[in-house]
Amino acid sequence: MKTDYSEEIRRFLKSNYEPVLSSAHENEETEIKSLSEIHSDICSILPKRWISESDVFDILSDLGFKSFKVFKKPIIDRDGDEDKVIVPGKTYWGYFLQPI
Repeated sequence: MKTDYSEEIRRFLKSNYEPVLSSAHENEETEIKSLSEIHSDICSILPKRWISESDVFDILSDLGFKSFKVFKKPIIDRDGDEDKVIVPGKTYWGYFLQPI
């Protein structure tokens, strides 16, 4: 029998974060996390065995959290005439979370 931790997940999210309505509302305190990262945070305080990413997704959606497309700029070492890419840029989807 699966234990339902929906209320605990909801309480965790509501007591730690507020939804960011659009990428224009992002500021220096905004955290950008993937669904897997949020799931991992929740599983650090609740039993992982009983919590799926789809549980977390459903509750994030119910609470008004939205995912946005994020572009992470590459890290480039500019040494003289040659540019060396240290970390390539990437595009991904993430949830914008405003810490409370």
